[in-house]
Amino acid sequence: MKKILLAVTGSVAVIKIKELQKLLSKSYEVKTIVSEYVKENFDEVKELNYIDEEKNLSSFPKHIQLAK
Repeated sequence: MKKILLAVTGSVAVIKIKELQKLLSKSYEVKTIVSEYVKENFDEVKELNYIDEEKNLSSFPKHIQLAK
């Protein structure tokens, strides 16, 4: 299965990211990371299914890792 990494770095609507995760998960293995800025400033981010640490990302393509 193809893999995709979502990086949430700014003020985004959590519901839109949740919808995107659901849509992409039909065709991809989806991992989501969230910037410290978003974690500190947007309580809604707790609703997202994201990985807190950048572990288990080594299996993702290098160019995707660099995009975070």
